[in-house]
Amino acid sequence: MAVITQKAKKEGIHNKIKLQVLNGLPADLSPRNMETAVSYEENATGYWQTKAGCYFAIELYAPGQYNHPEVSPGLTEDLKDLPPAVIIHAEFDPLRDDGILYAAKLRRSGVKVWNKCFAGQIHLLTGLPPTAEELKEYQTMIKTAMKERFPQ
Repeated sequence: MAVITQKAKKEGIHNKIKLQVLNGLPADLSPRNMETAVSYEENATGYWQTKAGCYFAIELYAPGQYNHPEVSPGLTEDLKDLPPAVIIHAEFDPLRDDGILYAAKLRRSGVKVWNKCFAGQIHLLTGLPPTAEELKEYQTMIKTAMKERFPQ
């Protein structure tokens, strides 16, 4: 979704997108980031999504194109005027820091952001039962953002 909204901005149609909901966001898959971001090291293995899995996925998606903003949307310099974003990260996710840094970059660009890092959770909040408090909080964040973006 981050790449889609950035492409829509280039095409002058980003105002048609009212809200981004980003969960487990791979914002910067550049080798520099994947070697230096704390979350890639802390959560490299053992928590379902792995650092190796991130490399594997990006090689399937766009072989060798790590430094391209359409692969690593966090590398885009100008994020002004993008739609508001709900950004979810999980404590035990290699992508955690990507989401946190992208949320901060959007805010610095003047974009409204709701974001939260869910303690004790893994990538995409996978495996939580439908009644889990974390899922309720996630849903509440999205509903709050939607109410603001789509007032009745």
